[in-house]
Amino acid sequence: MKTILIMILACGSYLNADFSRDDANNIVSDTTTTLQWQDDNSNETETKTWQEALDYCENLTFGGSSDWRVANINELNTLIDRTKKKIAIDEKFEHVGANTVYWTSSTSIDDHKTKSWVIDFTNGIVDGKLKVEKAYVRCVKDN
Repeated sequence: MKTILIMILACGSYLNADFSRDDANNIVSDTTTTLQWQDDNSNETETKTWQEALDYCENLTFGGSSDWRVANINELNTLIDRTKKKIAIDEKFEHVGANTVYWTSSTSIDDHKTKSWVIDFTNGIVDGKLKVEKAYVRCVKDN
């Protein structure tokens, strides 16, 4: 099941992505999905557990908005640029952590309630991670 999900996600990522950057607010917008992405220093300097990531985005006021959340696996997957060899994310995203594993809000991993899906933007790999471990978070909101 995990292999099938990864194959489906790999086929659907970055096909029609069209990103623009608002440097004043550190927000990257995707005109295809109409999602807006937080892109500031915290995206590359602060790691959190899964619950800390959920709380962080839920309480975030950024770019004049307070309706941020952790992206689900399908949303975060749209950021993967499989044409890139090292950092598999569009260059409009300026803040990407050295260990580029990012949380999603999606939790259904072979019935393991202690894990959540993550995406590693070093190579675009989708995998499961224990929720008590730390990873980066990139908050998202609907435009």
